[in-house]
Amino acid sequence: MMSQGLAVQDRLVLYYLTYNYCYTESEISTFNIGVDVYGKDNVSEFLVKLNNNETLLQQKELIKLDRLNEIQFTDRGKELLELDNFYIPNNEEVKTSHYLIKHDTIAERNLYFDKPIQRDLNILETLLIRENFDEYQKVMKQKKNKSEGIAVLLYGPSGTGKSSIVEQLARKTNRNILHVDLSVLRDKYWGESEKKIKALFEEYQTMIEKSENVPILLINECDAILGKRITSLEAIHDYTESTMTNLMLEFFEKNKGIIIATTNLEQNIDTAFLRRFTLKYYIGKPDKRAVEMILKSKLEFLDD
Repeated sequence: MMSQGLAVQDRLVLYYLTYNYCYTESEISTFNIGVDVYGKDNVSEFLVKLNNNETLLQQKELIKLDRLNEIQFTDRGKELLELDNFYIPNNEEVKTSHYLIKHDTIAERNLYFDKPIQRDLNILETLLIRENFDEYQKVMKQKKNKSEGIAVLLYGPSGTGKSSIVEQLARKTNRNILHVDLSVLRDKYWGESEKKIKALFEEYQTMIEKSENVPILLINECDAILGKRITSLEAIHDYTESTMTNLMLEFFEKNKGIIIATTNLEQNIDTAFLRRFTLKYYIGKPDKRAVEMILKSKLEFLDD
């Protein structure tokens, strides 16, 4: 949607239609969508433009009015958004533990850090350039390392730009991101959490094999599942947590891709995991120089 140069309200209309197409299959009242997106005061103007085929969405051939005057996707709209790949039958409630972020959909952002961490991040970016990473993997394979990939830990206070760093690295090195929501991996039914983790690893491995450029596996708030292991088996919950942790350790040991994990609570991570991170970077609050650069980038009229 972003690639089409659409305004926020146009994108909201498409979100509305996408949810309807994938989950409800019901007719959408043009009046209802107009009120929800544009508000009561502006709905009439929206309906007039819609009936006159004057909206940007119609001009880009993404939506159309059917014979009952209801909004529908055009074939071009369905193809652009790959809707048929995400069709969910039987109106089932579906939760997903992860989603794909394509590198060419990530907007460019200027990030400012202290000089030492900026230098380290520049080195990391250089390593993730395709030729360099391919060479790194080749060397690891020659050394017969179990892990031919790299694992990076970004830790530090909340709001310091850890997730933004990963997005900009992906954009600059043309790597897609498989973003994992660990909270959804936990399941109330016995054994299901372990199955979900195994399925995730298998999917990521398949992506590595099929991709020309190895994608990044992003694990936000990784302490939620890479936490310190318990030593007793007093409860089924504890046993499940240990099993999940051991599965993650096994995956790290055999990693052939690029894992980047973020956390605000580095002290809560199991030492076994900490040893398996190839690189660890503390992303702290910006120093005076970085703050000046941030302010200058947003408010160009400020003098020194």
